[in-house]
Amino acid sequence: MDAVNFQNVGQQPAGDTKSGTTDQLLMVVMEIRDMLRSQNRKAAEEREMCEEDEDKKNDWKLAAAAVDRMFFITFSVLFVGGTLIFSVTFSVAFLHVISM
Repeated sequence: MDAVNFQNVGQQPAGDTKSGTTDQLLMVVMEIRDMLRSQNRKAAEEREMCEEDEDKKNDWKLAAAAVDRMFFITFSVLFVGGTLIFSVTFSVAFLHVISM
């Protein structure tokens, strides 16, 4: 069967109907195969992009945890230091008042 017959799907040569039907089925199967391959490629690309996004998300979570820890330590040092300074200052002032 030649390419001209495939352009006009409804027209078949008179004596070649079985071969024409087989060729048409083969073409349909090949089109389905090509569509499935295309969908598989697209799905693989989407999976890859999703994995990259997940990696970036995990990197940002790690950075946020590091910054959070840094601010916690800074706050703790300042809080404890301020409390000690206040306590020492209050104690010294109280002792100074008592000793007068």
